[in-house]
Formats: sequence, structure tokens, C-alpha cells
Amino acid sequence: EQCGSCVRCLSACPTGAFVAPGVIDSARCISYWTIEHRGPIPDAVKRQIGPHVFGCDICQEVCPFNAPLDLAPTPGVPTRREWLEMGKGAWRGRFRATALNRAGRRGLQRNAACSAGAVSDASCLKALPALAALPDRAASDAARWALARLSPSPR
Repeated sequence: EQCGSCVRCLSACPTGAFVAPGVIDSARCISYWTIEHRGPIPDAVKRQIGPHVFGCDICQEVCPFNAPLDLAPTPGVPTRREWLEMGKGAWRGRFRATALNRAGRRGLQRNAACSAGAVSDASCLKALPALAALPDRAASDAARWALARLSPSPR
């Protein structure tokens, strides 16, 4: 409602999700894929997830009408590897009553695997095979994709 000629959000969006001022194509939005979407993430989108495991908010951060955000890392937020290794008990104890529960434990593990492959986070290599072996199609697909990107090519 306050937007005028400013196009900072359009310019800053890493996936080009804004198809017009104030109009977002959810199929391109990292927040949609990492929070709302259920199921496997298409390979082209996996590459675009980059460092994001839950949401993106770059458009919110660059908006001159939003209050300045404290962009310091939130203490206690798990690393990608920690997300991948987190068991059900640890999940429930830490995140059941938080906004992170919207994506769920397997959803965040799927996202962490996509992010690991997208940013070449080799620290996740040991945790990915267990996720790849799960019956959860979305999580196992993401883990196999990340493993393929992170594993050295055979000579």
C-alpha cells in the first residue's frame, strides 16, 4: 500500500519471484518452497535456495517501509548439519511451539539438504546418507540431490 516508485524488493529477490510490483509468483519464492510447500522440491528451485533453510525475507529486509531488522544470527539456530541430524525428541523439545513447526522437522531437513547442496556445505556429507535412505520422498530426494552435488566425481 505504501509502495511507490521503489523497486528494491523486485531488484533484491534472488529468484525473481516478483512478477510485478506487489505481485509474487509463489513458484519462484524461497519462502513458499521452504515453509509452505509439502513434498519434493524441483531441482531448479533447490539450486536457488542458497543458504536459506526456513524462509528468505530479503524483500522485507530491503523495504524502506519496514522497521530496521536486527540481522544478527539468532542464537541457538541449528546449522544445516544439526538440522539433518536432529531426532524427533530434540525437535519436539526445541521447536514444537515455534513458527519453525510450520515446515516440520522433515521439511526443515529437506530444506537443509537442499541448502547444503546449493552452497556446497561439505560438513553435511556424513549426515545426508541417512536422510537419503528415509521413506520420506521429499527429504530423501533432497538428500540424494545434495549428495550428488557434494560427492567427488569418480575419476
